[in-house]
Order: sequence, then C-alpha cells, then structure tokens
Amino acid sequence: MTENQPKRSRILGRYSQQSPGPTLLVCAGLHGNEPAGVEAAAAVCRVLAQNNAPLRGELICVAGNLAALADKKRYIAEDLNRMWTPEQIAASRVRDPSSDSVEQREQREILAVIDGIEGRRFALDLHTTSGSTAPFALMADTLANQRFARQIPVPVVMGLEESVNGTLLSHLSDLGFDALVVESGQHTAAVADDHHQAVIWIALVAAGLLRAEDVPALGGLRRQLRASTAGLPAVVELRYIHPVGEGFKLPDGWVGFREIKKGEVLATEGGKSIPALLDGRILMPRYQSLGTDGFFVVQAVRPWKLMLGRALRRMHLDLLLPWVWLGVSREPGPTRGLRVRTHRIGRVLRAALRAFGYRRRHKDGDDTVCFQRKG
Repeated sequence: MTENQPKRSRILGRYSQQSPGPTLLVCAGLHGNEPAGVEAAAAVCRVLAQNNAPLRGELICVAGNLAALADKKRYIAEDLNRMWTPEQIAASRVRDPSSDSVEQREQREILAVIDGIEGRRFALDLHTTSGSTAPFALMADTLANQRFARQIPVPVVMGLEESVNGTLLSHLSDLGFDALVVESGQHTAAVADDHHQAVIWIALVAAGLLRAEDVPALGGLRRQLRASTAGLPAVVELRYIHPVGEGFKLPDGWVGFREIKKGEVLATEGGKSIPALLDGRILMPRYQSLGTDGFFVVQAVRPWKLMLGRALRRMHLDLLLPWVWLGVSREPGPTRGLRVRTHRIGRVLRAALRAFGYRRRHKDGDDTVCFQRKG
C-alpha cells in the first residue's frame, strides 16, 4: 500500500430495511486498476441511506482486491479474477490462513461474504477496460441469467465460460446466483462511474429489491445506457481470444466493438503482424502491462437463435441428444453432463450444445465432457 494512503474497507456499503426479499451482491475493484465500480457502489449505498429507500431484501457492496486498489495495480501476485476454480476454492477452505498470498487473503475474505448470503441471490461484478469501449455485460449462459441480463440495456457477451477459467462470475453462477459482469468503459473515464451507477440502480429494480417508482431517474438511466450503446448488437458471441505473447503491442486507438475484417492487422507480436482470423468486432483490447488476454473477437448473435434456444431448453429437448446423435451419451450422476466423442463435434453439434447451454467443457481422453449450468 502506498504510504499515507487510507485503507479501504472490504464492505463498501450494506443497506437493508429488514424487509424480506432477495440479496444483490455488488463486487467492485476485483482488479486494482479499476476503481470506478468501487466509487459507484459506495455512491449508490449512500443515496439509499440518505433517502431511507424502501428496499426489500439487502444490497451488499464489497471491494475486491484491496491491496491492488491501494497500489492502483491490476493485481499484486496473481489475477484475483482467475482464482475461482472449484479446486482453488476448495484449497482455500483447508489452507492455513497464515500461508495465504496477497490475493489468496483477498479471496478468503470475499468468500466469507459470499458464504453468508442465503435465499434468492443476484450479483454484479463491476469492471472497466484499458481501452475505450461502450458498456457491456458478460454472463454464464443460463435462462435465469438471460432474464436478468435482458433488463440491463447494454450488449451481452456470451461464451466467456468456454474460454476463460477461474472467474468470480463462474463461481457465483455455480452457486446459483443470477450473476452478470458489467464492463462500463475505460478505467479512468468519468463516464465509467456513471454507467456503473446506472447499472446498479437498474439491477436493484430488475432483481426486485426496489420498485420502478422508487427510482425516479430510472427512465433516464436506461436512456443513458441505450445512448452509449446505440447501433451495437444486443447479443454477441465470443469467438476468439488472443493470448499475449512476447512483444505484444496494439496500435493506438482501438475502441471496443469496432468492426474488423478477416485479415486486417490488429496487433504486432515479436515483430510479426497479427491478422484477424475472422470478421467480427474487437473487444477489450489490452492497453496495460498486466493481463494475459490481448484482445477478444466477438460476432453478433441473431435474436431468433436465442429465442429458439430458450424454447428448446424449457422443453428439455437436450434429453434427446444421446438418442439422436451418434457419439453423444449422458454422463451418470447429477452433473447435467453430456459425453461426446471429440471427433464428432462439428459445427452443427457445437451450435446445438450452445443452444442448450452446454458451454462448460473439459477433455477426457478421446471424449469431451460438456456441462449445462442449472438455472
């Protein structure tokens, strides 16, 4: 921690009127160079308290990586947003706290807050990006998360859980939270704080903690977010992540959601050009020293595909896949898994698995085991 810098509290704010209802957990500053969400969450809690707002349930706002926030760094020793695998969480529960690294200590304290939340649970994980971008949300693909995300008028990115392991979003989704990550803009942009505050207020209504009439500015907040994302697709699918290599460098000026064409040079690495491998939009170009992801490429999803997928899931037609698709079998036990012969996964089967929400995958010999989240 920088000398003479005040220490932040883990709990940024906690507000309740002791009235039954759901809990909304807001986590901010999981990366220490992303303070906008911290300030936004604290501000919303102050307004609720000042207005004696008639909240049903409870709002809990927590700061993520306190040590990194104090030093204004993404992390100290390891990325706190890549540490939430089942194995790492299980290890943290039996490890001697005196042997914790900086981020392990942060995780232990956040886990204690999460473990204490019962009943109907919602969550927002607030982030910002190193490059300029319109605000957007990410989610684990469940019907419940889709319903929650549709209430927040920003583009939604699907497919993250197929490619990035150990995120807090994944852990919260495993626990049954309706959970979203929201990226509100560039780290130091004043509008990032505004967007985060708008998202929290809208989420409080969407989750049922407040009535729409309890938030007089609700319409304006929705218009604010819609204006900032005008012309962008409502839903995009993650198609490619470029891992950072030696000498990775982006040209100045890449903006999130900028359209790109296959073959267009997006960056350089080791003195060589890195071309786009497909048409789409660039997302989260990395203009910071820490982090392992150089940029993401997303493509728009047609609305009818999402509607069809929701209908198929409600009818539980995925139960028929082992009967109609050669090389697909049901995993035993309560895991909601399918075992697929890897060489059988072509474009059509991959699309079917995504439509049914079977996005979590791991290899097991010649097979790929795919899991569907509950919710």
